[in-house]
Amino acid sequence: MSCIYGGGIAGPNAVKYARGLQALTDGNGVFEAEKKKQEESNSLLMNNAGTENPFRLWQELGELMTKDCTVIRYNKNLVQTDAKLVEMLERFRKVNLSDRTQWANTSVVFTRQLYNMLQLARVIAQGARLRDESRGAHYKPDFPDRDDKNFLKTTKAYFAPDADEPKFEFEPVDTSLIPPRARKYDAVK
Repeated sequence: MSCIYGGGIAGPNAVKYARGLQALTDGNGVFEAEKKKQEESNSLLMNNAGTENPFRLWQELGELMTKDCTVIRYNKNLVQTDAKLVEMLERFRKVNLSDRTQWANTSVVFTRQLYNMLQLARVIAQGARLRDESRGAHYKPDFPDRDDKNFLKTTKAYFAPDADEPKFEFEPVDTSLIPPRARKYDAVK
């Protein structure tokens, strides 16, 4: 019986597949252009002489999102949260990595993901601000009822190329198979 993991079947075939992808993209320069872009991002982080600690910034992000973007949401707080996130993105430009080694540097990997976390936090805060209703596990005391007329939609967010601001679209929800109904919880006695 042959092994389908590791050095058996999957490993060599994964390498063969990856080499094939590189050959497909090298013809039009996409692979090399993206590789160069990623190397430049790493170099910027590794050589940045800023004073911000990315791990402290991450901790602040967690505290901010827990305070204002969990179950109970107030529009005023969501606007303030987004403004704070913009400030944190500015501070991110001044991060300083304590580890500047080239091999197995988890600080650079973490810090690159921190940028993504900050951008995703903006999507969460702004997306929550756009929905003036309470639905599911999200409750807005200023808008305690569900509003199917205006918000029975999927919120879709994206970043346009070279934009630091999320853009939003709304897509209707198909309720033909399961009609919407309010969640009702009976108190345990």
